[in-house]
Amino acid sequence: MANVQPLSSYEMELLETAHVEIDGNERFFRLAKAVLGPNTFVGLLGEAKGDELEGRRPKKTPTARLIFRIMRAASAGRS
Repeated sequence: MANVQPLSSYEMELLETAHVEIDGNERFFRLAKAVLGPNTFVGLLGEAKGDELEGRRPKKTPTARLIFRIMRAASAGRS
């Protein structure tokens, strides 16, 4: 957990463009970035942004979809 760092302005911009709710979830995103590594994390944020820009609607919310992807990536890394 020594790798936990603040989200960069680029990461925040990706989250905002993807319409992901940052308030209340920022600590989770910082931890996810530390666990997954910055490259994987930014890749997932890019997917979320792409979903929004291409009009792919989530079943619940964009935030829930991103959290699901993060959890799936984290569990795949532990296999």
